[in-house]
Amino acid sequence: QADGFASVPTAVFLMPAIMLLTHLFCILVCFLDPGNRNQNKKILHIVLWTVPVICNLSCCGIYALALGVEFSPVFWTMVPMGLLFAFIGNYMPKCKQSYTMGIKLPWTLNDEENWNKTHRMAGKLWVITGFLVMLCILAPTSVMVAIFIITLFVAVMIPTAYSYLLYRNKRKNGE
Repeated sequence: QADGFASVPTAVFLMPAIMLLTHLFCILVCFLDPGNRNQNKKILHIVLWTVPVICNLSCCGIYALALGVEFSPVFWTMVPMGLLFAFIGNYMPKCKQSYTMGIKLPWTLNDEENWNKTHRMAGKLWVITGFLVMLCILAPTSVMVAIFIITLFVAVMIPTAYSYLLYRNKRKNGE
C-alpha cells in the first residue's frame, strides 16, 4: 500500500501548484507559436483544458485516498486516458501544421501533404487506441498497465513510421 509518500501540505498545495505551472507553460507555448494563429480553435481548447481536467481528477483521487476511500487509481485512470486519446484522435486530422501541436517530425513540418496524411491516419488510430485503453479496465491491473503501455507505444510508432515512409517515397520519386 502506498502510504506516507508526501506530506499533507505537499499533496494539498504543491501538486496543484505544479499543475498550474504546467498549465501556464502550455498557454505560453501555444500562444508564442505563430503557427497557432490559424489553428483550429477546438484544438487550442483541448490543449488549454487538458491540464486543468487532469489536475482536478488527480487532486480528487489524492483527497479520496487521504480520506480512506477504497478505489484502484489505475482502474480510474484508464477511462479518462482512453477518453482523452479518443477525443484528441477525433480532432487530430483538423490540426494544422505548427511546432506545438500534432506529430512534429522534420518531414511532417516541411511537407503539408505529409502532415495531413499522417494526422488523418493517426487520428483514426488514436480513437481506436482510446477505446482499447477504456476496454482494458476489464483486465487485471497488471495486464491493464501492460495494455496501456503497448497501445501507447503503437499509437506513437505507427504514425511515425507511416510519416517517414511517406517522406521516403516522396523523396525517392524526386518530389
